[in-house]
Parts: sequence; C-alpha cells; structure tokens
Amino acid sequence: MKKLHLFTILIAMTFFAPCLLGEEATSPELKKSGSDGEVIFELDLSDPAIRLALEQQGGVVSNDGPNGEPAVKFHVPVGETGKIESMAHFVLPVEKLQGARVMLTAMVRGESLKSPDPKLPLPGYLGGKCQFYLNTNGRGKRWLDARGLHGTFPWREVSMLCGVLDDATQTQVRIGVEGATGTLWISALRLTIVQSKAVRVLPEGQTISTPATKRGVMSPHRYVEKDFDDLAAWNVNVIRWQMSKRPNDQRPYEEWLDEKLDDLALALDAAAARGMKLVVDMHSVPGDRYPDRTHRMYLEKVHHDAFVAAWEKIARRFKGHPGLWAYDLVNEPVQNYPSPPELPDWLGIQVVTGKAIRKIDPDVALMIEVDQWDSPDSFLWLDPVPLTNVIYQAHMYWPWEFTHQGIKTNQGGADGKDFDKEKIVYPGGKVQDVTLNKEALRRYLAPVRDFQLAHGVPIFIGEFSAVRWAPGAAQYIDDCIAIFEEYGWDWTYHAFRESPVWSVEHANLPFDRTNHPIATTPTDREKVLRKWFDLNAADGRKSTSAAAPAQDHPPIRKILFVGDSITFHAPSEKLGWSGNWGMAADSKSNDYVHQLMALISEHQGTEPEVMIQAAGGGTLPGKLANPETLKEATPDLIVVQMGENDNVSLDEVDFQKPYEDLIVLLRVAHPQARIVCTGVWRGKVGKDEMIKAVCRKHRIPFADIAQVSANRQNRAASGGQWANEGVAWHPNNLGMKGYAIAIWEALNAGESAIP
Repeated sequence: MKKLHLFTILIAMTFFAPCLLGEEATSPELKKSGSDGEVIFELDLSDPAIRLALEQQGGVVSNDGPNGEPAVKFHVPVGETGKIESMAHFVLPVEKLQGARVMLTAMVRGESLKSPDPKLPLPGYLGGKCQFYLNTNGRGKRWLDARGLHGTFPWREVSMLCGVLDDATQTQVRIGVEGATGTLWISALRLTIVQSKAVRVLPEGQTISTPATKRGVMSPHRYVEKDFDDLAAWNVNVIRWQMSKRPNDQRPYEEWLDEKLDDLALALDAAAARGMKLVVDMHSVPGDRYPDRTHRMYLEKVHHDAFVAAWEKIARRFKGHPGLWAYDLVNEPVQNYPSPPELPDWLGIQVVTGKAIRKIDPDVALMIEVDQWDSPDSFLWLDPVPLTNVIYQAHMYWPWEFTHQGIKTNQGGADGKDFDKEKIVYPGGKVQDVTLNKEALRRYLAPVRDFQLAHGVPIFIGEFSAVRWAPGAAQYIDDCIAIFEEYGWDWTYHAFRESPVWSVEHANLPFDRTNHPIATTPTDREKVLRKWFDLNAADGRKSTSAAAPAQDHPPIRKILFVGDSITFHAPSEKLGWSGNWGMAADSKSNDYVHQLMALISEHQGTEPEVMIQAAGGGTLPGKLANPETLKEATPDLIVVQMGENDNVSLDEVDFQKPYEDLIVLLRVAHPQARIVCTGVWRGKVGKDEMIKAVCRKHRIPFADIAQVSANRQNRAASGGQWANEGVAWHPNNLGMKGYAIAIWEALNAGESAIP
C-alpha cells in the first residue's frame, strides 16, 4: 500500500493549486495501462495528504465511520445561498483507465439530504454524491454515480460498475453534496479495475461487411393482427417482440409469463404467415431491478434460477417454429454490484442460460446484450461467449440529450417554454462540446464495429430512435441506419405502435407529452424508415400479406390425423362394421385419409407416413384428457377433424374453448407443423363458425365441407347398404372424396383459406 499512498498524495496535491484542477496527474511510477483487480484510488483517511485535500475542499474527517473508523463529512446548511454544494474532486491517471471497466465502492450515511427549495422535489441526479466523472475527445463528458442518496439513511454500501471510454482525456472521483442541503458521510471508498481493455486485432483493410438482411421494428406490448398486415405492407421482415411486464402488474412472474407466451404464439403464427421473423425479447426478467436498475437475478439465486427456467420453457414450447429467428436473452443488462461467488454476472447468466437452451434447441440464434443498457461502450471489454450461433446486440440512443429530450423533463410541456433556446438540433447541435453529425455517431459506435471486425461476428441493433419532436429526428434516424447498413448490421427501430412518443405515425409537433396527434400525411420519419424497409423487397426478403398465395413447402413426410369415426373406426360387430378405416367408406383406399394421401403422393412423388389419433365417438374433452398421445409424433402436417360428437351447448365455453385448447396443444407440441381444420359433418348450426373463429385467431386454413355435407348423394345412407343408422350417417366414398379435396385445396391455398 506504500505506493498507493504516494499516489494519493500526488492526487491530493493537485487541489492545493487551483490551476492544476482538471489536469491529468502523472507519475513515473505509474504503468500506462491498469490490470484486472488493481486499486487505482483509495480514500485513505489515515493519509495526512488526503485529509488535508479533503479539508481544503470542505470535508471534515472524524471517527464517525460504520465501526468508529474515520469517515469524511460534507455538509450544506439549510438556507445556503449561492452555489449549493460541498464537493471534493480527485483526479485519476487517465492512461491507466482508458478502455477499462471499473468499480467504485464506498460506505455512505445521509442525514436530511433534501431540496433547497421545500416546494420542489430533489432530482435523482442531485443530493449525496459518490461519483465517477470522465471527459472524452469524441463523446463529451459523463457523470456516473450512485443515485438516490436522499433523505436520512444509516450506513450502507454503494457500488457502481462503469466503463471508461478509450478516448477519455480526464477521469475523477467526486464526492460530497451537490444541489441539496443536508449531510453526507463517506468511508472506505475505492476505485478498482475489474476488467482491463480488451485487445482487438483488427484485420487490415477490412471495410466491407455482409449486407444486412433483416430490417424491422420493435413490437407493441400486445398482439394485434392488423399490426402484422400493416407491417407486411411496409415490407418489414423482422420484429423484436418485447415481453414487458407493466409496473402496475402485480401478478406472479410465472403467471404473467404464461399469458405473454400465449400472446407470443399468436405473434409467431402471424409472422410466419407473412414471411416475417420474430426476435423473442425478454424485456422483463424475474425479480425485476433494484432502485439503481441492477437486475436482481445477478445477486439473488431464486431469480437466477427462475430466469433460466423461463427460457427453458420458451425453448421447449417454440423450438422449430417457422416464425422464430432468435432468443434475445436479457434486455439492457445493468449491474452496479458484483455478483456473489455462487452466481454469474450479467454476461455469465446469459452463457448459463444459452447452454440450457442449447440442450433443448440447438439451432435458433442466441442474442447477447451487454452491460449498462446494452451500450456500445461496453463492447470495449467484451470477449466472444462460448456458445454457438450467437448474435451480439447493441442499442443506440446517443446522445441521450438529443434522442430523449423532453421525455423526463418539463421540456415536454409547452407552457412558458422557449424551445428555440432549449431544444437540441441534429445535425449541428452540440452536446457536451461535441458537434452532432454522422461522423460523431460513427465514433460512438466504433467499439461495436471493432468487436465485429476483430471476431467476425454478426451484429444486431435491437433499439434506436429519437423522440418525435426532436428537431432533425428523421435525419438522425437516416444517418443511424446508413451506418448500420454500411457495416452489415440488422436492425429494428424502437418502436411500432408502442408509445406515441416514438411513433413515426404521430406528428412531429407539438412539443407536448400529453398531446400526440396522428399525422395526416406520412411523417419524414416514417418516410425514412419505409425507404430502408423497401430494401427487404429489393433483395427478395419482402414479407407477404395475409392474402398472398402460399409459399412452396418442403415435402410432407408425416401427417397426424386427429379425429373421430370419420377418420377411423375399428371393427364393430354390434354396428355391423368390419372396416378398419374411416367409417362408411367401402375400403381403406376410399376413406378421406387415404384419398388425401393419394393426392399428396401424386403431387410430391413420395408417400407420407400416416399417424392416426381417432376413434369412434371421439370428443374434444376426450382428446384433451390424453394430451400425451398427441405429442408423440413429429408431423409436418396435422389435420383436425373434430366436433361431430360434441353435442353440447354451442357457446364459447362448451365448444369453442375446448376446440381452441386442442389447437393450442397441437401448436405448442408441434410448432414446425402446418395445421388444417375441417368443418363438421352434418353439424349443428354455429359449430363451423366457432371453428372458423379459432382458425382466424391462430392463422389456420379451414377446409369447408358444408356443401359436401349438404349433398345427400355424399351420405352413406343414400346407398342403402348400412342397416345401422349410425354407420349410414357418415360420408360415403363420394363424401370422403369431398373431404380429401377440401383439405387439399385448403392446404394449397394457405393464407387464402384462413377464414
């Protein structure tokens, strides 16, 4: 520690001469770059030079620490005028910190830390301060601190993890009270390098990337079928589907998740039907976040385990779904405290979860997001993870002062505001002395680009945007996308019909958080997005509308028939039936199952394997009572012929709901399979309409056999060969042929056969 004491003396001396404040502290003894675990600064209150530096800046050192050890006190009295603060600054060696990830820890206690104006609340960024400050050449100044040091509280630990940009020109630790009255005590403060800058070996002269293939939007909070039709018309081909738990939703996480997965099932079906892909975005995680926004699951095992289990459930349910592109494991990780030894951190939990998913689904892409809100800066110290088929994701909201202007301040309201003086314009505006333009955006994204080039990995920009009233928002969006496209990054805009603040369908003005008029003509922001979406059509990756013809499908190798006696009935001496196929057909080759097989075989040149789950008297509750029998097969096509024996009241509870439950069971068990549902043979009025409603909701083709059923020549009774009325009630060979043709036509019509 001797060397550290010499260093802290050097730091303290910079405050004896005001002219040195803000200049870099240097020493021949200091290395040019720090190493993992190295303590860069410690507030050693036994060091006379440190104590003197603190006293000269308003701090008072006394033995009032957590256990009677030394602590420094900063106090701003009530009624203070002028500059309301009592702060001490310590300059750090910037060359040791550039590109590193550091952790600032301290013990703090507060007393009556409150707003100097009793009529106004104390903003979150003011009050007690335990702060890490840095200044950069290309990205301005940043203040990263433990927020919410307000009011009166006993001794507690604060901790903050942050990254130091590689173009940093100055770094400081700042402690005290700012913009508030009251008292703050600080003890045991230290700054430690937790991860040094990653070494990137960039290939010489590599500037060309594989072109972007997916361009789209983030989703609303719930499934609406019309949204998919509209996005198809915009040529969107990917949607980042966010599963977000609203703050007022007090249900247990598992209950909320089950509902969201049912919504996701609808979205995946709708996406697949239109040639789109979905990214499953775990926007809300078990345990949520601490007040400082750290995810609890990095620190609490119960939430860690629930998170892994949630993804295992998702993978089991949706593995192989044609609408699924990627599992986006954690939305915007934030970790300001170290994980306990038995738990992985923000990156480690994604690796653990990814390995658990790979045991279930070896194919679907995994998306990795990075610490501190998925910030590009965090790529500075990122190394590739040991998983297969990985896409690395970043979010782009820089500079925040431009993209989010007016959202969390009173600038969103128009009363008495002079927006010409307070608004930030793109391009040409300035934030922290940095002029905003496309090259500034490029510099900000450089850590992601370097990571991409060094490791040859795919990049996805999951979120980027600018608030609708930001002056120049359309140009900002256009410049961002132009960079993404240049680098070959896929992207989704935030967001589509989620909030009017970000909506390109809402007018740019007024500057008002309470008034969001729909635009009467397309906004410049919408035009920009649609210009880029048109590339999906130009390169053949255009989505399709719901009414588009069905796309070519691979050969049908296995068919699962779920039905009643029309599909299959075993021999019955009591009924005078000796067949072992669909009832009332005069031979196996003439029942609808085998007539449909003949049509398929003739078309594709190979005969599919048939699996039948059917029996005389079969009912919907009977099928649902034995779900495992429906899960064993791995079909490419499922034909559902049910409803004839369900002689219940025709309402949503007794008939439509169990029918939908059966469809959901089959969809979840066999997400890779196409499904066709038939109408009911000689059914009661209303049954077909309820089946159609289920098909419409789940985007399933419907084989209408109403006309076949209504024609008496198609009924077995017309031939007079069956003495038993039950057997004679069934379709004859012609009726069976009508079934087969109706199913074949619905299968080929695809989306057009959805009611």
